[in-house]
Parts: sequence; C-alpha cells; structure tokens
Amino acid sequence: MSANNGDVAPVISYSDSNFNKSAVSISLKGWNKGNVALAGSTKEAANGQVFTFKNFEKTKENDDLYTLTATLTDFAGNVSTQTIMFSVNRFGSVYTFDETLKAIDGKYMKDEQDVILTETNVDSLKKDTIQVKMTKNGTPRDLVEGTDYTVTETGGEGTWSQYTYVVKKDLFTADGKYTVAIYSEDAAGNVNETIDENKKAEVSFGIDKTSPVIVPIDLENGQQYPVENKTVSVSIKDNLVLNGATIYLNGKQVEHKAEGENFTFAIQSSNDLQNVKITAVDAAGNELSKEVKELLVSTNPIVRWYNNKPLFAGSLGGIGGLGVAIAALVIFRKQKKTNIETENEVVGG
Repeated sequence: MSANNGDVAPVISYSDSNFNKSAVSISLKGWNKGNVALAGSTKEAANGQVFTFKNFEKTKENDDLYTLTATLTDFAGNVSTQTIMFSVNRFGSVYTFDETLKAIDGKYMKDEQDVILTETNVDSLKKDTIQVKMTKNGTPRDLVEGTDYTVTETGGEGTWSQYTYVVKKDLFTADGKYTVAIYSEDAAGNVNETIDENKKAEVSFGIDKTSPVIVPIDLENGQQYPVENKTVSVSIKDNLVLNGATIYLNGKQVEHKAEGENFTFAIQSSNDLQNVKITAVDAAGNELSKEVKELLVSTNPIVRWYNNKPLFAGSLGGIGGLGVAIAALVIFRKQKKTNIETENEVVGG
C-alpha cells in the first residue's frame, strides 16, 4: 500500500528445502494497464532464487496502481503465495474538463455557468492541502469549500482516486476575466496544480454581458457637410474585447481603417441624402448598431438650400420667394438632365 514517486524496483526472494525452480510464478497487474510483462533478472540463492525488477520506466503511462503476486510450489506440493499492492505516481494528478467547461475555456461568454473539472490521481489526495483559487481581472481570491465550491471524492481502496470540483456560477455574474486554479498534494508527495504547464489544465474565460459602445465623433443626423469627401471618425469600444465592426453607407458595406478604438471611413459627395449604419460585436457575441440618417455631403449650394428645410420653407414664405424657389428648381433639374444626357452620350458613343 505504498505510494512511490521515485525509483520503483521490487525484489522477490523465494526459497524452500524442496525448491522447485519450475514451479515459480510471478505476476504484475496494473489497474489501468492490465497484465504487465516482467522486466528484470534472476539470481540463484540458497535453496531458491531472487528476482529483481528493473526500475519502472519514468513515463506517464507507468503511473498506476499495481498488484504484485508471487507463488511458489515445492516438490511436495506445498503452495505459498504473497501479494502486495503499491502505486507508481511520479507525474501526479491528471485533470479533465466537463463538456460545459470545454465550451467556455479560453472564450468569452454572455452567461455564467458552473465550472466543473475532475482531478484523477493514482493515490488519494491529502485533504487538508486542497486549495481552489479564483482571479477576477487579475485580483486573486481563495474560495471556501461548501460556500464557493464543492468537491466529491470517488474511488480509492485499490482504484484510482477521483475528485470532482464544482465551482459555483454565482462567482461569475459580473463582467470580467476569470481564472480558476486548483492546488493539491497526493500521498506520493507530488504537488499538483492546474496552472502547471505540463498539466495543460489552466482554466480561463471571460463573462461579458455588456454591448459595445459606438460614438460617431463628427457625424450627426440631418446635418450638411459642404465638402467633396467627408472623412468620418467613429469611436467604438468594449469593456472587455471588441471582436470587430462593420460600416454600411446607404446599405452597402464600406471599407474602414481601425486604429485602437478609432474607426475612420470616407463619404463621397452626393446630391442625395445619405445614411450610415455602424455595427459592432464583441468577443462574447454582444452586438450593437448605430445609425446616422439623412446627412448631406455636397458643395452644391442649390442642393444644400433645397435640403435645408427651415431655410427652404422660409424662402417660400418671403416676397418673391416662390419665384426664386421655382427658378432654383428649374436650374437644378436642368443641370441634372444635362448630367444624365452627358452620361448617356458617353455610354452610347
């Protein structure tokens, strides 16, 4: 019943005054590995022999619970059998993730859930050494068994020991980056930690219930911009990780440049009112859209006057305003017709 994390090389001595060399049986069986081929050497001794195992190779596959049985039958038919159990435990615990934990590990999620993982060890853990720690945004906290988490033990008594940890989801209700770490020591003296690079069991994830924030810096609903090309800046930020943004101009996606939280794109001049839609999504899948409608980018004074509703209405109400308006509209339509005819001649010619 020993737990061994160093050299393991059992020695079996057997003898009898009526020793029968051909009636010696030695078997080695692993709880995981099953029957194991014997590797060692035999030496003669007084009225018997000594069998010495080679040191068990130091590989993870050899960590197991073993049963070693030796049987000797003498020429008179007397039988003696001796059995011992021992563990080879050089690599300590193995950690496995619950399917729900696999789904969130290393990712950002909208909703919190229990963190469930299992620690499996050849030997039993020293109960008073078990520690569960959580960090939120880099700030550590020791968790309390029964309040913050539960641990259920199974196995032992000739089988591998398993410990299932359930860290309660109530700890992860707030937005933030979380890690969960487990520390233990086993009966063989191994120190076990999920954060050990060799264990590959570091648990980290993010909870993000908040949508990104979109702030157009130099763009407003219903505003006019008397330029041929309007460069627009938009601030897009997220409390944790922004996954990306898409910008649409008049229903069509346009290219943009991103430098940190600043996104820029261009709006070409047009005689028509234009609409912008900005959509942002974060790593947890939270999405937000912002629209800026009926903006005018044009240097054409007639177009700008016509689309300035208060000014346009005031002009119509003034003395002679109606004539001015009609003249302006005629000029505008002629100009538009001329542009269309020119385009047709180019296409037809």
